[in-house]
Amino acid sequence: MFWVLAATGVLMWMVNARFLPETKPETGGGRRFSVRDFGGILKDNTGSAVILLGFVQYYSMYNFLVFLPHLLSTFYNLSASQKGLAFLPMSLFIVIGSYLGGRLQERRDSRRFLTATSSLNVGAILLFVFLAPLSLPALITGIALFGLCLGCHFPCKQRF
Repeated sequence: MFWVLAATGVLMWMVNARFLPETKPETGGGRRFSVRDFGGILKDNTGSAVILLGFVQYYSMYNFLVFLPHLLSTFYNLSASQKGLAFLPMSLFIVIGSYLGGRLQERRDSRRFLTATSSLNVGAILLFVFLAPLSLPALITGIALFGLCLGCHFPCKQRF
């Protein structure tokens, strides 16, 4: 499995190197990002809030990834392949949320958008906590909503 992941990583690196255009401006200066720059971001209220929010969201997502298989085994007696399928809605809705987040963010104030989607993300986690023991469809609905709200924080803008 790890060899497949390593080969896929190398393949994706080569595809990205070949087909993704450089986004760094030519006239942006050549100064590298340093630890001092990171300290400046942490001193700024908005910067530290974004870093804290990112930490909480990734922590929440990895808790889903780590503990959800145990919940699916304990409460619902699912096989390994069924557990894999239970993760599919979260992954799919992260992609959908990212697309929708990019579209919505174009029309909204960034600060308000971030506050609203963060609140929805917390709500989705709480909903999952209450729905998970009820039934498998309720649990999957909870993780799909979590994925949708989490995806809104990773907005992607499509350009053709």
